[in-house]
Amino acid sequence: MLASEHDLLDDSVFEPLLRLSFSGAVTSAHASPPCREYSRCKLIRPGPKPLRTPEHLAGIPGLSSSEQERVDASRTLMERAVELLHATYKAGGHFSLENPANSMLWLEEAVRILLQKANADVLVAAACAYGWDISKRRFDMPFAHQDGAGIYSVPDWSFPPNGTVDRLQQVRHALTQKLFELKAPIRLREHVLAKSDSPLFSEGEIESFRAIFSEFLVATTGRPVDWSVQPFQPYTLNALQQLSEALEDPDATTSEEQPLMECQENWKGARENPETLESLIQEELDNGYLEEVTLEEARSRWPEVAVGKLNVVIVPDKNPRLTVDETISGVNPACHIPERDRGLSGITCNGKTYFYRVMPFGMSCSAYWWQRLSGFFMRTWHLLVFLAHFMSMYVDDLILAMASGALDISACLLLAFAAAFGIRLSWPKLQLQLGSDCLWIGWQLSYRAGTVRVPQSKREKLRGLLNPLLVAGPVELKLIQQALGLLQWITQLHKELRPWLSSLYDDISRPPGTSFSIEPSRWGSLAPCLSEAMVFISTPAGTAIPVGSKLLSARHIELWKKSDLAKVPLTSKRVWMRIADPQSRFRRLSGLSRRLLQFWFDWCGSHQFHECLMLPQRSLDATMAADACAQGTSIGVGGFITLPGSDSLWFSERYDLAEIKYLELPLHSEAQKDISCWETLAQVGLMLLFGHLCPGGRMRICVPSFCDNSGAESICAKLLTTKSPLCFFTQLVAMISTRMGISLDVQRIAGERNIDADFLSRWDGVSPLPAPWNPDFRYRFTVADFFDLRHDVRLFPADAKLLWKLPR
Repeated sequence: MLASEHDLLDDSVFEPLLRLSFSGAVTSAHASPPCREYSRCKLIRPGPKPLRTPEHLAGIPGLSSSEQERVDASRTLMERAVELLHATYKAGGHFSLENPANSMLWLEEAVRILLQKANADVLVAAACAYGWDISKRRFDMPFAHQDGAGIYSVPDWSFPPNGTVDRLQQVRHALTQKLFELKAPIRLREHVLAKSDSPLFSEGEIESFRAIFSEFLVATTGRPVDWSVQPFQPYTLNALQQLSEALEDPDATTSEEQPLMECQENWKGARENPETLESLIQEELDNGYLEEVTLEEARSRWPEVAVGKLNVVIVPDKNPRLTVDETISGVNPACHIPERDRGLSGITCNGKTYFYRVMPFGMSCSAYWWQRLSGFFMRTWHLLVFLAHFMSMYVDDLILAMASGALDISACLLLAFAAAFGIRLSWPKLQLQLGSDCLWIGWQLSYRAGTVRVPQSKREKLRGLLNPLLVAGPVELKLIQQALGLLQWITQLHKELRPWLSSLYDDISRPPGTSFSIEPSRWGSLAPCLSEAMVFISTPAGTAIPVGSKLLSARHIELWKKSDLAKVPLTSKRVWMRIADPQSRFRRLSGLSRRLLQFWFDWCGSHQFHECLMLPQRSLDATMAADACAQGTSIGVGGFITLPGSDSLWFSERYDLAEIKYLELPLHSEAQKDISCWETLAQVGLMLLFGHLCPGGRMRICVPSFCDNSGAESICAKLLTTKSPLCFFTQLVAMISTRMGISLDVQRIAGERNIDADFLSRWDGVSPLPAPWNPDFRYRFTVADFFDLRHDVRLFPADAKLLWKLPR
């Protein structure tokens, strides 16, 4: 920071710096927050009044308002400096943080988390001891790539995409003039402040908007505009179709036909809340959204008929919601179903069947209708606004960000379009903010900084879900599923933590065993009731064993296949069995899952760093490939990196399962059965190999790699599998990737084309090497190099005296 104007307490200074740090243009960042209010010297009496102590880092009780402001300012400076260092680290750079060795700053949670995440080294050195005279001194930005309107549309219109024709220039100028005459921007601000639920424009004003669009459409298409509105929906569909033609919109395809079903039973939530279900259906009938039609009549009226399952979602402090097919809830009255397709929108309740006239959001096929329609709106609105802006749509939630001077009139342009073409809006939800921060689709966004965070409300919700799961004993399956759903959402932002969710999925798939008994005389009739996987396909006579349950054991003898039934000794006493019922309401959490949930519980209350909306990654002009082989207990991995104009760097190693035994992974005794694990390990070897090319072993980069194993390819892309032991190798990929800043873009290659990597994985270490493989460019990796990763903060020199403990 070079001048007093560069004040980190100013959002307009901090947020662009944060965006720059995430861009990858900063290879090394240094921060030295003021230590004045963090100094322990103030704790020595007599001396200046201390404003904080190790026990009261946020300020000691009884401070005056001005003193508390000093404490808050020093903490904000510290947090923002740490945020910039964290952003630089996440973008593949390096950082250093300087403060006195025993400054109370090292006790702050944000600092300690940063040290842990980076496995930082803490160096204690006195500058004066070395005669140093040190003074403190001080690209490409991240861009979003999707706006919900398909591959032909991007949300970032800092400049119009290449080849874009300003087709709506005439409409925009005329609408803008009209809106200013109506003082629409002022009215819009008043409307938002009042949280009014009434429309912004009158019917007469809407007609004037339509006249402007009519002039454009008639001139472009050569025919008059039909502004009629078909029954049971609000859109001027004919006018919208004419507009699509005039703009030459690229979406003109149709989807393939899918097999249809007629479900006779609703989901559990609907069955358990019949009164709520009936009231919600009656509400749909009263609104004209539903029509009662018998199945016989439906089959005669429509060429195809499908009936979906209903469910009722009840959330505290919210109105009950009706869902269809367990997707998105609510009815979208804006999407009118053509008469020929209404047979696809059936539901059933109390023996009656109903068919929608409009498209319910929760019906699976709704996405095909609504996404195409909203995509068309997005592409059109980009053209209508045209000035530099960011605009994106998620389902039906729109966000527009642009320079504050043009925001009001641009928002009015979109609202005028919506009014003219009959697009219904939820006026109370309309927000108009001049700041750079906003809450959208559940995320806390900062557009000036280009960052995103999990809002406090979501963290509190997760903490509330995890609380009952951390108690001893069985826990409800429903609670695990709810927590897992929210964790899946959060790990979109923290993808490196997703592999560890596999333990929760494993627990869900393992219902606890329950004891059932059967008469010895009926033991022989048990086999016909079981499938080859020991799952009950019918209930044995004289028992209440539910269909779908799995037989685990009988008389303490584990049963894996039907022939094992003969191993159970029979006496005059009843035969007691252990049965796992997948419909059981409870599950037992493993120790690994409990540690995972405890981690997330602590995370909810910890310091939350800004994360980049889209981290830019350098590309690499290189050829990389890896392969693995396995036979008996022997494992071979090999791979190479070839850069233009240089020799190939390569590795080739052979291990025995005995060398990996200390990891206590559930591996098969025959290594070939875990070939996907070893193929994944070979890809990890490529990351380690590439790390030798990077200064300091870190670089934010996505490296292309070839692999002939589909399992390893999928793992590196998704970072999640429930299959063991592959899930543990997925965790290894995530750890190495996070530590080094490297991600793999693994591409499938046919085995016979992966000749070089295949040779390296099978090389015995002594046979002559072909010309491309120079022994001087070979790198060696032990098992420990792969798996024994350092996750600690180290002190140098080791005997340095600190008044605070290093984070662990």
